[in-house]
Amino acid sequence: MTDTKIKEIVDEINGAFARNDTESFLKHCTESIRWNMVGHKTTSGKESIRAFLEEMKCPEPPVFSVDKMFLTSSSAVCCGDMTMKDPDGAEMSYSYCDIYEFTGDKVSEMLSYVIRHQDAGTTDAVAA
Repeated sequence: MTDTKIKEIVDEINGAFARNDTESFLKHCTESIRWNMVGHKTTSGKESIRAFLEEMKCPEPPVFSVDKMFLTSSSAVCCGDMTMKDPDGAEMSYSYCDIYEFTGDKVSEMLSYVIRHQDAGTTDAVAA
């Protein structure tokens, strides 16, 4: 697959995450997708990921930037920053790195690193 096509798919996936639109994300995934959120959990299969994303859904969609994107013929890496609100409305800031592996034109594996920024008075540095 071309770098241009992979970038187009990853841009669509990032747009889906920015809208809390699980189905638009999943349409770009294989049935057996495996998503490892490092330090948190690994989820396999569209149905399990659908349920996981429903559990994680924030009251408002996250706001994030894609500061860097690296592409090959079968993978992509995106890095940036994001903010999201917890159920109580408190804003939390993170940096992330998502690694996408493709089989054909579908994402077959994702590896996500998410690091919570330390706020004044906060001692835990890592969240997923």
